[in-house]
Order: sequence, then structure tokens, then C-alpha cells
Amino acid sequence: MSGGIAGILNLDGAPADRRLLEQLVRALAHRGPDGQQSRLTGPVGFGFSQSGQSSGGCFAGAPLWIVADARLDGRAELAEKLAVKAPLSDAELILSAYRRWGEGCATHLLGDFAFAIWDGSLFCARDQLGVKPFFYTQVGQSLLFSSELAALRLHPALSNRIDELAVADFLLFGCPQQLDITPFAAIRRLPPAHTLGWQPRQPVRISRYWELPVAEPIFYRRRGDYIEHFRELFDRAVGDRLGDGPVAISMSGGMDSTSVAATARTLLSRQGNASRLWAHTCVYDRLIPDSERHWAALAARHLEIAVHYQIADRYCAFEGWDRLEGYLPEPCDHPLWLIDADQCRQIAASGGRVLLTGQGGDSAFCAENTYGLYLLRQGGIRRAAGTIGSYLVEHGRLPPLGIRTFLKSLRRQEPAGYPDWLNRDFAARLDLPGRWRQLSSNPPAVHPFRPRLHRMLRDPFWPSLFESYDPAWTHIPVEVRHPFFDLRLLEFLLAIPPVPWCVHKQLLREAMGDRLPEAVRQRPKTPLAARPVHPYAPWVLGDALPVARLGEYVDMTIVSTLIQGTTCDELNDTIQKRRRLIALNYWLKYTVPSVPIPTRSRP
Repeated sequence: MSGGIAGILNLDGAPADRRLLEQLVRALAHRGPDGQQSRLTGPVGFGFSQSGQSSGGCFAGAPLWIVADARLDGRAELAEKLAVKAPLSDAELILSAYRRWGEGCATHLLGDFAFAIWDGSLFCARDQLGVKPFFYTQVGQSLLFSSELAALRLHPALSNRIDELAVADFLLFGCPQQLDITPFAAIRRLPPAHTLGWQPRQPVRISRYWELPVAEPIFYRRRGDYIEHFRELFDRAVGDRLGDGPVAISMSGGMDSTSVAATARTLLSRQGNASRLWAHTCVYDRLIPDSERHWAALAARHLEIAVHYQIADRYCAFEGWDRLEGYLPEPCDHPLWLIDADQCRQIAASGGRVLLTGQGGDSAFCAENTYGLYLLRQGGIRRAAGTIGSYLVEHGRLPPLGIRTFLKSLRRQEPAGYPDWLNRDFAARLDLPGRWRQLSSNPPAVHPFRPRLHRMLRDPFWPSLFESYDPAWTHIPVEVRHPFFDLRLLEFLLAIPPVPWCVHKQLLREAMGDRLPEAVRQRPKTPLAARPVHPYAPWVLGDALPVARLGEYVDMTIVSTLIQGTTCDELNDTIQKRRRLIALNYWLKYTVPSVPIPTRSRP
């Protein structure tokens, strides 16, 4: 299990501030309740907050230190490459990789990680998809880093100046579209798949070490080879995320999360530990017709696991935010955020430290409507006809051929939905209409036959989502893990023929043939039957007056009419504008002027 990390480096060689380092580490106590450690020598100080049995750091003796918030995949394979046999923590494995490959070590690592190494120079890295957060700032000659943005704000000389582009992206898109920015101009985030390095008498450098691959397609002779290969990789993806203690699974009644649950149950049964798995399911009983309770119960009975139901009807929009006292590190586009926080709290109260999700399954098996065109462009008329004919014989219908997608691409369309309530000077200064047009349009395809998946995996939405599960937001030491974002699995899914395997998730359904009940396995993708309309929490209706700073970003002549209202429909466009205004107003009012206090409790 991992926790959180922090560090200070004085670039001018001045002694590191022990008191500040201790403050940074104490601010991470909620991430690692099993103790904190820190070490200083000369201009550098490292610290970590520990969760579980694995160490979050290793002070191997001057001058070689590491602090790591890490969960590695393929540990056995990495240990074999490094020729190490003794059991090592993830931090120790990373340190061994650094000894072997230097700053190239990150290219050999799989999993979720953010770490810093000191050996007279500084080297830091963040995992390829941005599951683990890493923030840094430079105040004068002091470089500071941490797992949490709020911890860095403890530096007394750090500016509270707001990054306008981050605010603009929140209002337009719900999350930053530039991966290195935060809402505070003085604090940066290390983008996914990047390293940060410093050597004496040289500037800090940021470098990319990995790109999402574009591989040649895999064509197996035997149909069963695709299923066997997928099951092998999926078993490894889930298995590497199970950990050693109790494991919870956020499980609906759909294919993605039930497949994770079924695979976890299979692997734990082989170890004789099936009893340490249970499920959490969010359901509606009154606001909308909802069949997830039925489908989740069906899967849970088949898997012989307990299931805890979380009743979503009970929650109001923005409920609990009035008790956060400035703790939301960034503007939050999720008014029902408390549901996720309560889920983590219940899991922790039951002794769990790991929560598995089915996030990413829809993207992993998204339909690629241009695959037929790809086969034709490659000169494969026979293969295209064979692929389409085989699918027609098996399913009695044609697969998606991409004809309408191709014709639509010939018509240049202006993206709709640009908000008319932004401050005109603010919008003009950042050319927000141009940014909206650019980022609302699909970029040119990079992958020849899986362009949608490749594009989705590069969407800034995912790192933002991963960070919203982080203890920086929940203040609960539960680590949320996403098996569908295993790199080994994704590289395979980027290379398989999307027809037939990604049409209606056929590969996943066939791979789960002996693990899930047939009714669940054959259940089609089922959206919510209606839009749940949640009432606003009482505090919103009594505290919705906009702060003056809000006028720097929005047109105050119309903002009052947008903020007024008593219900929150998350999918309604007008109310989506309203919820972002409420969220930004809250953040400006409570988070920006506050100084984080590590001992303050969450709702």
C-alpha cells in the first residue's frame, strides 16, 4: 500500500527548513495513517506518509534516497530484469531500477506511481496515465514537491494568485485541458508520463518519457487466441491490484465492474482468500426507475460475495461541501462528490484499503466506426469482406462500417455550446472562443484502426478523474485502482481488430463466459432510465451569493439568474452551467483564502 510524499530542495545549497518539511509531511497524515518519516541533509529534505505494510520511502544511506507513492505492476518480471531476489518494497524496486538504468528507469516501470530520488541530483517521475498525483512549486530558491496541492500551500511565501487558464478550462470543460497547470499559478502538476530533474548549476527540466503506442494490428489464426490472451492480461491487471488485505469493488450490474469482480473472485479463490472481497453498489430507489440493485444482486449471488447498497436518492447536490472548510483543492465539477467520499469512508470503516473500479471499460471496448475504411485503405478488400461477412453470419447484422462517420467528417461543423455568460474581457484575453473551437473538435486521428480509443486515452478527463479519487479529495486512506487502465492490457486492446471484438464488448463477454451469470453477461449496455434530479443542499440556497472575484470570470449581470434554482440535473445544459458557477464560487470563497490545516476533519 502507498501513502503520500513530500520534499524540499534548496537550489542555492542553503539548509532545508526542517519545520517546513515536518509541516508538509503532517499535511499528508490522512493518506498514510501508519506513520510518517522524514530525513534532511544539507539542502534537501524528503518525507513520506505510510499506509499499510509497504514503505513509502527508502533512505538507503547518503546520498541515495527515495520517496514513492507507488503500486507497481509486473513486480516479478521487473525483479527478474534487475536480478534481485530478496523481497523488496515498490520503493526499493524503483530505487534498484534507478541504480540500473538511471533516469531511463521510468520507461521500465508499469503501474501507478509518483516518486522522487535524491543522489546529489533530483529525479522525479509520474506514471504514464497520471493515476498518482505529483505537484511542485518553486518559491525563490526552494523547490518543493508533494502528492497534494494543499500541502504546498503551507509555504508562507507561496502566492495565492489564480491561474486564469485553469479557471477558464473548468468553466468550459470541467477540468484543466493543459496537463501541467493547477488553479494556483505558482503550483504546477507534473504531467503524466513525464519526469522532473535537477542537477547542480542547471535549471529544473521537465521531460516526456513515454507515448501512447501505435502498434501493428494483431491477427491471430485461432479465434480462441484472442480470448486466451485477453484473459491472461486481464487476470494480471486485476491480480496486481488486489493487494494483501480486504478488497472492495465498486460494482454496478454492467459488464465492466462485474467482470473485475468476477476476475478478482476467481483469483482470490485460487489463494483461498475469496472472503476478503465485497462489493459496493450505488442505486436509486425513488428518484428514477433503476434496475442496478437487481443486476448487482444477481452478480453478487453468483460470485458469492457480499454487496453493500448505497442509496443515491438520499444525497443532495453539493451536500457536505459546507463542512469542508476550504478543503477541496480545485474547483469540483461533481456536485454529488460526497457519494464517492462516503463510499471510501464505509470501506475504510470495514477495514478495507483498496477499492477496484470498472472505470475505462467503455473506452477500452469503444466501437471503431472507421475500421472497415481502414481495411479498404490497406488494400484488404478480401479481409474487409471476410470480416464483415463473418460478423454478419454470427450476429445477423452488419457491424458499424463508418459510412455515416465518414460523410459527417466531410462537413465542417462549428462546435455548439460555447457559454454566453463569460466575462468578455476575460474571454478575449485568453481567446476562449478559439480555445473552445479547438478543443471541442476531434483532433486528427493518430491511430490507424483504433483512433477513438487512442484519442480517449489522451483525454485530460482521465487524470482529472483519477485525482478526484485520491485521498487529497476524500481524506480517506483508501486507494482506488482501475484494472482497465493496465498498460499491458491497453497495448493489447489497441492492437486487436475492433470488429468483432469491440462491438458490444464481444471480447469481454466471451472471456467472462464461465465467470458471470449468463443474464449479466448478455445484458446490453444500459444507460440510466431517466435523469436523476437531486435537490440542492440547504446551504447552497442560503449561501449562493456570488463573491466579487467571480465577476473576473463571468458576466455578473446574468450570473444571479443562473445560480438560482432548487434542483440539480447533472445532464441538463443550463444546470451544468449553474453547477460549475456554484462550484467555482464556493472554491473562490472558501479554498482560495484559506490556509490548509492538516488536522481539520472531513464531512
